[in-house]
Order: sequence, then C-alpha cells, then structure tokens
Amino acid sequence: MLGKLMKHEFKAMFKLYSLMYAIVIMLAVLSRLFQWLEKEFIHNIFMETFVSFTEGISFAACFGAVVIWLVVTVLRFRNNLLKDEGYLMNTLPVSTGSLVWSKLLSSLVLLLLTIFAIFIAVSININSITWLKEPFDELMACKNPAFVIITLVVYLLIAALSSTSLLFVCLSFGYRSSRNRDLMSIVTYVIIYWLHQVLAVLVIVATYAIFNPNNFISTLDKLFAQNTPDVMPILLIPAGILLLVELSVYVALTTHNLKKHLNLE
Repeated sequence: MLGKLMKHEFKAMFKLYSLMYAIVIMLAVLSRLFQWLEKEFIHNIFMETFVSFTEGISFAACFGAVVIWLVVTVLRFRNNLLKDEGYLMNTLPVSTGSLVWSKLLSSLVLLLLTIFAIFIAVSININSITWLKEPFDELMACKNPAFVIITLVVYLLIAALSSTSLLFVCLSFGYRSSRNRDLMSIVTYVIIYWLHQVLAVLVIVATYAIFNPNNFISTLDKLFAQNTPDVMPILLIPAGILLLVELSVYVALTTHNLKKHLNLE
C-alpha cells in the first residue's frame, strides 16, 4: 500500500515537476547558447551584459527549484493531511504511519530528481562536468574511499529524511492549535531546530570524549588539522545515528498527532 500511495503522489506531482525540470534545463541551454554566440560571433558590451544576465537567471532557476521542492513538500503535507483533504485521506484503508512515510519517501525521491536536474543544468551552463572532479578526487584520495563515500551518501539521505520529517512534525504540532496554525508551526520549527543543533554538537563532543578521555582536546586539534575527508566518518557516524533517532521520534510524534490530536480545518 505504501507503494500505491507514493505512486499517487508522483502522479499528482508529475506535471509540476516535469515543467520545473524542463524550465531549469532550458534556461541552462539558452545561457550556454548565448555564451557560445558571444564567444564566436558577437563581441560587445551589450552581449557580455546579456550573457551575464542569462547566466544569473539560469543559476537562480536552479536555486528556485530547491525552494519550489520545499514549498510543495510542505503544502502537500499540510493540504492532504491537515486540511479538508485530511478527512478523505484518513478514510483510506492504510495506517497513519504509511501516509506519513509515503510523503517522506516521495519527497526524498523528488529531491534527488531535483538535484539531478540542477546537476545537468549547471554542467550545461559551464559546458563541463569537471566541476565535481576536485571534491571527487579528494574523496578517492582517502585511505578507504569506498567507506567514506558510502558514509557520506547514507548520512545525506538520512539528513534529508530527518529534515523533512522535522517539517512534518512541526506542522502536526502547529495544527493542534485552535488559531494561527501556520505561525505556531513556524515557532515550533525554530525551537526544535535549535534544540537539534545543540544536541548534535553535544553528541559529537561526547563521542570524542568517550573514545579519547585522556587527550580529548589534543585529539580534536590533530583531527581537524588533517583537513581531509578521512575525518568524515568520525563526524558523520555519530551525527547520522542522532539523525536516525530524531527521524524515528519525528515520525512517531507526527503519526501520534495525526491519530489522536487531528484538528482539521
């Protein structure tokens, strides 16, 4: 049933995201075309200014794609589960947890597709894919590159899910209020976000303190002095475990609020 819910979500979003990806890539192609015209045929200040303008529009569209993904993710969750549509959604023969996870996983897939579209657009704009070569070479220069890359990828996926679930839990708490629900959702987000930042720092520091109780400060100094990706797993594994715990808590709280304290408009 989770797969059917996600399939429905993708169908509902297909037109919007297809149009967005087409615009992002089309603007990149136009920007690259004008760069080529300026380089090969037209050499004047007007053309240089126009090329700079089209480049700016293209990169702004890439940034805008991420903003649109964020706004659509929030609105889809709010409108489908916390407003009038929530009456219909809660009559479906599926668990509340499945509804929450379908929103989470579909938003993750759409985020990955958005990032891929941005990668294509940037590569077209600069006429190269080598802009990722330097960070990739640094990763491959590690003592255990496969482990570092896998750790980084898994951490980023968990971080994306955790960040999205934070939005959902804040909405679910905000909509328990009788008034100013969107404002209360924002206030809840600010509070939980800063608590998360403090907790993340404490977890990382505690991890070092536990494994290096005698030379804690000197170990940290040496570690960060290396300035290589080899330190990533040491930082990301405890942070990733914390994000997993937070993800579980956020999903559980969101599910609980939708089950027990749903106050639909």
